[in-house]
Amino acid sequence: MNSDVALTSIASCASLLDQHSKIHMLSVGLTLGVTMLLAFAVGGGNLSFEYFLPMLAVILLGLFETIVAVRIGFDRRLLNTLSQRGSFSNNNLELLDDALVQLKLIPANKVGRILNERLIGCVGLLKLQAMLCCFQFVTIIVAGGISL
Repeated sequence: MNSDVALTSIASCASLLDQHSKIHMLSVGLTLGVTMLLAFAVGGGNLSFEYFLPMLAVILLGLFETIVAVRIGFDRRLLNTLSQRGSFSNNNLELLDDALVQLKLIPANKVGRILNERLIGCVGLLKLQAMLCCFQFVTIIVAGGISL
């Protein structure tokens, strides 16, 4: 892959991953809101089991979304670092792989992937984060419909 094309692809993917913070803030708001509702319901003694499970599901989805958001932020920083070097080569990916394996952040079988596979994986994580946030929202709507 041409170095200019690779740098443009990396910068484009990093820019897309920058948007993960908006999804994360929505998920944090949903998680905190449901956590407060759960605390008030427990404190008031009027928490039924049919509300507890959806609330717990929203909180757990929010925690998992946070883990995914941290990973996306890490990937975004790595992509920004790669794109700021001024030129791109497969040697950059080999050096990155070596560092990540030494830090035990990736397994040895992930070494040697091409750039496009990595970028597709990053976008896949962003889609996973958005789906988790949507699942939170849908769970809240469905749980709210139970009370009607």
